[in-house]
Order: sequence, then C-alpha cells, then structure tokens
Amino acid sequence: MRGSIIIMLALIAPLPAAAQEILPEVERYHSPQRFALELKLGPFIPDIDGEFSGNSPYEDILGSDPGLMFQTEFDFQVWRGFGSIGVGGSIGYFTKGGAPFADDSVDGAPASGNITVAGETSITLVPLSLLAVYRFDVLAQRYNIPLVPYIKLGLSYTFWFMDKGDGSIASYEGDDAEGGSLGWQINLGVALLLDVFEPQSAKTLDMDLGVNHTYIFIELYHLDANGFSGETALNVGDTSFLAGLAIEF
Repeated sequence: MRGSIIIMLALIAPLPAAAQEILPEVERYHSPQRFALELKLGPFIPDIDGEFSGNSPYEDILGSDPGLMFQTEFDFQVWRGFGSIGVGGSIGYFTKGGAPFADDSVDGAPASGNITVAGETSITLVPLSLLAVYRFDVLAQRYNIPLVPYIKLGLSYTFWFMDKGDGSIASYEGDDAEGGSLGWQINLGVALLLDVFEPQSAKTLDMDLGVNHTYIFIELYHLDANGFSGETALNVGDTSFLAGLAIEF
C-alpha cells in the first residue's frame, strides 16, 4: 500500500512544474505582426467657399454645420524596430444635403439666391489616399506606457459629385457637377493601447485570432484637396479631427 502511494506521488508531483512551464510560453506568445486596420470618423466641412471671394455657396445651400467623414485605412508594416514604418491606403465617404435655390432670374438679371425649392441637393466626397506611416510604439512595447504617437503623410485624390433631389447629377452652365481633386494629406495622432487594461484577454485574442494589439485613437487630419492650387479643381479639403478603433495583426 505504501509503495502504491509513493508511486502516485511520483507521477503527480511533476504536473505543477509542467503547468509552470506552459504558462510562460503563453505569456511570451506573439503572433506575427504585419498589418494594421483602422475604422474612424469625424466632423468635416469641405473648404469650397474658400474659392469664392465674398460668396459662400456651400454654406448658403448646405449650412454651416459639419457633416461626418467616415474612413477606413489598411496598412502594411514593412519594418519593425524602433517603432514601425508602413505603407497604407485609405478610403473615405462624406455626404451632406440641403435645400437648393430656385432660379428666379428675370430678363437676364441674376437669381436672387433667396428662394429655396422642394427637394434636396447634396454633395458627396470619396477621398482616396496613399500613405507612409510611422508609429512610435517603443514606449508601449518596452515600458508598458500605453500611448503610441504616430504620423502619416501621403497623396490623395478626392472624387466628388453633386446631385439633385431626384438622384441625378446636378449641372452648372451645361457641365455636370462632378469631378476629382488631387492633393495631399497629413495625420498627426496618438493611440491608446487597450491591451494593458485586459492583458490576459489580449493574449487570448492574439493566440486565437492573431490580433496583436487593439487601440482607440484620435488624430488631427488635414486634407489639402485643391489640385495643388490648380484653377480648375474644386477645393474639397478641410482640417479636422478623426477618432476611431485600430487593430494590428
């Protein structure tokens, strides 16, 4: 009997040690990290009125309140060392509507611009951007300080069009109110690393789904979309803030 007990203890004793060997492996586990995905939104007012001295057609028709710019961004992290360097692309969507003015011109006199008609006219913007991205995540990765500053710089091309209440493209002097504006943009932001608040959940997410890190962030967003000051491009840029959620995987 005594011999049986000794054998059982000999078999059971190594189990805690084995479990202790497994736990550090879980703590040290990191899946490969190559990509980042962001979903974000913020207030936006295209600077169309900046082109018109003494007039404000955008504000007169669509009002002075900002609309919402929605964006998604996907980055490929080409280098990781002292922070990360990546290249990425983003696409956005903005639309805002208002009541159009009636053409009450008489005998060649200009319209008054004071009478609105039924229905709605709207402007829609779809900005596309190609970006270079640097994220300074050294403090977060080495010292558990959960703040990650970053900068993005790149070229943009913004498709835009205006439509009437019936869904058709509006026109001005026989030309359709649609086109595109080339430009550039810069984003300066800071992200809050959420892993530090639920570290075990973050490890599980990494092991099960390959999600390395999750963040919430806010950034200053400057879009200069005026065809590099070209005379024929509509100025649809703005300087504003965007906030959202990001994951690295």
